[in-house]
Amino acid sequence: MIIDQLKSINKNILQGCFLSGLGILALAGAQQKALASEFPSRDIEVIVPNGPGGANDLTVRSLESGLESALGVNVITVNQPASGGIVAAVRLAETDPSGHTLYFNSQSLITLSKTNDFLDLEKFQPVAQVVQDASAIAVNSNAPYNTLAELIDYGHSHPGNLKIATNGKNGLWHYSALTFAKAADLDLQYIPYSSGGAAMSRALASGEVDISANSPSELKPLVEAGRIKLLAIQSDSRHAIFPEIPTAVEQGIDAEFPVWRGVFTAAGTDEDMLKELSNSIKETYDSKAFQTFLDNSGMPGRFKPYDEFTEFFEAQKNMYLELQ
Repeated sequence: MIIDQLKSINKNILQGCFLSGLGILALAGAQQKALASEFPSRDIEVIVPNGPGGANDLTVRSLESGLESALGVNVITVNQPASGGIVAAVRLAETDPSGHTLYFNSQSLITLSKTNDFLDLEKFQPVAQVVQDASAIAVNSNAPYNTLAELIDYGHSHPGNLKIATNGKNGLWHYSALTFAKAADLDLQYIPYSSGGAAMSRALASGEVDISANSPSELKPLVEAGRIKLLAIQSDSRHAIFPEIPTAVEQGIDAEFPVWRGVFTAAGTDEDMLKELSNSIKETYDSKAFQTFLDNSGMPGRFKPYDEFTEFFEAQKNMYLELQ
């Protein structure tokens, strides 16, 4: 009898704990929904992992005014370039998922995680993409190859001889070079220029390297000066700056390398908040002011809402895992 009574008491205790747990979860969910309905309730901060004047900084500042109108609060840009941008990334990763702290970056976020194991990309929630540029495959104007096919044929017949400029291991343009080499089955020498695309372009023009795969806007001055020539664009469409240059895909080489920029927030942010942020960014993206900024900067715009950007970001993480 006593044993049966104890069993009944334990059962009631367990049921009570279970129901209490459900109540707590329901209350937390209700509180989260209430917060979402009042969003935003304070100023929004956008962390930029670069100093003032760079492409990321200029893009965010061009979004500020439109976002303030759409969301009804102040939007404050905070530059945190310390430690190559890792400080900014860690700050976003550790923030509460309230939707009031945003972060703006390119796939440099992914490459940061490859050199900093403690940076967990699962803590980043994509909100919206606003830019998608590409890399261009360029050679010296005196090179004996005038098409992508001729360059690849030369590389196959001279394995290990061709030098391609990069901005250092795990740098953005290092991966554009790897993407091209893998797609074309080329054995290349990778020559690092830590200061970036402009230095890579100059090295190509001077003959220090045979190939460069970096931003069309960085290559444009030397193309116009007749010192280098473009053979392909690493994109799914031709580039606005060089519409006459075919893509690598058009020439039979699947070497797409999208160079994107977008807005992130902390993982765990309520879906209603994500929708509101994404919709507000789309409204701003479509504005005449932001489209004028894109035209003047030479950056091709491409908008992806949070669900499409999330799917794209996952695919990008997997692609970079394969490129070693």
